[in-house]
Amino acid sequence: MSYTLTSDLHFVTRDDGVILPTHDEGNDDCRAYLAWLAAGNAAAPVPPPAAPAVPLHVSNYQARAVLVQRGLFAKVDAAIRAADMTVAADMIALQAWDYANDFYRSSEIVAAMSGVLGLVPADVDAMFVAASQIL
Repeated sequence: MSYTLTSDLHFVTRDDGVILPTHDEGNDDCRAYLAWLAAGNAAAPVPPPAAPAVPLHVSNYQARAVLVQRGLFAKVDAAIRAADMTVAADMIALQAWDYANDFYRSSEIVAAMSGVLGLVPADVDAMFVAASQIL
């Protein structure tokens, strides 16, 4: 049997996932936990929070807002507007920038602008996470 501390110091999690009170001596499970501690054992520390998942997409507003927050909006906007409008892919990128409802993490425009900004994938992931938290 083992136990893990929780962020609420009044409870621990047993290795089978059951959450137990730590200060209820009338509770059999609590008494077992206290006896386990008295025998020289120690509960595992509170596990760190899981990293937030990278969203598959964010809204156009969220993408633009995070770029503004990080001082990158003008550079992206200028790069897209300076593209060769005789090339269909560049014309489509401009339309996506101006009118898309969402930007997908795996999209060509995100990859292209990441290159323009000199961002590595972890930077782009962090920006998508930050953008997803903008309401």
